[in-house]
Amino acid sequence: MIGMATPESVAARFVRPEHSHETTTSASTNMQSFQEWGYSTERGGEAAISVGMGPDLDVPLQSLIIDPKMVSEEGKTILVRWKHYRATTHDEVDYSPTRAQFRTLFNVNQGVIIAWNEFGPKHMGSQQHPPVTTLPQLRNRADIVFLNWQCIVQERHQSLGRLRYIFSADVENSHTKDAIARLLGERLDGTACQRYLWDNRKKFLPEDEGYRSLRASPNGRGAALLLITHKATFGQRKMIESVQLWCAHTGGQINLLLTVKEHEEGDDDGEPDGAGSPIFTADPVNVRDAS
Repeated sequence: MIGMATPESVAARFVRPEHSHETTTSASTNMQSFQEWGYSTERGGEAAISVGMGPDLDVPLQSLIIDPKMVSEEGKTILVRWKHYRATTHDEVDYSPTRAQFRTLFNVNQGVIIAWNEFGPKHMGSQQHPPVTTLPQLRNRADIVFLNWQCIVQERHQSLGRLRYIFSADVENSHTKDAIARLLGERLDGTACQRYLWDNRKKFLPEDEGYRSLRASPNGRGAALLLITHKATFGQRKMIESVQLWCAHTGGQINLLLTVKEHEEGDDDGEPDGAGSPIFTADPVNVRDAS
């Protein structure tokens, strides 16, 4: 929980973001960063989600008393899509398109982020011919999610710090799947998934090995970094309270739910031994690995 549960002055020594060793705050603070670093928006997609072509989360959302409908259905959820298809130049350094894409759903009224169908610059750049290895400064999933969250919250006059739930929908990352297989003793494919539908989901708390494993996985660590690198918005001591794991009823896709809460005083809030050795890094998460 170090980094999330500790004050920023302590967390900075463990997170070590690129631009400072004294603060965890991200260098990307406004939507202009997208244009500056070669991103453009993709239009459409909400209609397809409305007819069942998006993540299968209606049952979990309804059980949490969250409106599952899209804005186009007079609901509260909006789909935001970005793609990195444009070359830019900064300080005489050329940045080629990586063809990264980020598709994320936001319900800021009820404090929900759904990470879905995200393929980051590091992964997508490595797939190009020739590979793109000079990556844009704006490449960390936590920063991209935060900028969108901040913009939508301001447009809707909601509270920036209201974040309650972070979903990682349709998990495809092999490392995360390997971690899940070790935890459960079996791989979640085919008939195995039917034993882990929402009503039989697995819930892991901070004292559980499963919590630590999934929170540190490619699909979980982006949520932790979101809280750590934006403490001024979400609070100095916000943390992941639990990690839940289940399979979708239709299609058997694996999903994670990370619940956010305020860390209570007196719970492991002292400085850990060995301050100065990073346990998390704000070096960009491979967002393909957070899909």
